[in-house]
Amino acid sequence: MITEKLSKQEINSLEALPIYGFQGVTLIDFPKHQASIVFIGGCNLRCPYCHNKELVFLNPKDRLDYKNILEKIEKRKKIINGVSITGGEPLLYDEIFDFIKVLKEKLQLEVKIDTNGTRYKRLEYIIENKLVDYIAMDFKTIPSKYKLLGIQSEEDLESILISVDILKKTDIPNEYRLTAAPYIIEKDDLEEYGSIVKGGQKLFIQQFYPRNTLSDEYLNVKPYNIKELEKFAQILSKYIPTKIRGI
Repeated sequence: MITEKLSKQEINSLEALPIYGFQGVTLIDFPKHQASIVFIGGCNLRCPYCHNKELVFLNPKDRLDYKNILEKIEKRKKIINGVSITGGEPLLYDEIFDFIKVLKEKLQLEVKIDTNGTRYKRLEYIIENKLVDYIAMDFKTIPSKYKLLGIQSEEDLESILISVDILKKTDIPNEYRLTAAPYIIEKDDLEEYGSIVKGGQKLFIQQFYPRNTLSDEYLNVKPYNIKELEKFAQILSKYIPTKIRGI
């Protein structure tokens, strides 16, 4: 088993990494791959529409054993060719590097990672060291509205914008994702948003669903309808190839 072949450093890193969820197989999360999904707990944002509150407010009792996760992935190697790492925010932790290396070097799987862009130096590291095969960045709104998502630091906001530019310059397949949460992103924001992501590979607009949200207020927020989302996509397509996802 793979867990018997880990170095001391790898063991220490994986023991420290807060794994809080696992899905055996997905056909849609990692483009052109059948993949498992690993959910890393902890997030430095507080998006009111977030539907993964259990990955934001962590209960230590729900933490998963890395050995069990690696064994599950290893057992699925005949039917998967990749692992999607999501969160929370996986790049909050240096230990994520060793986890990715185990997946790629010892299990010979390709890796996709999701990020909110607030840790651009770690994003640079995984790109420069060719640790990932696909990157999805949730670029959530225009800079002036990030305060609605819990960003108080100019340093974090600057990191997000640097991360947007990093993805424009890499050859690694990647995408920006925009959750169409009312108030957080509105029609009047789209020209500014588009000018920031201009030059990127692609953008996906994702529908917001009012369930299990971080803020109870968003349980009563009406999502944009399909015609409104199509108009969003039309506007943003002037700047970057854009499609709608999740409807």
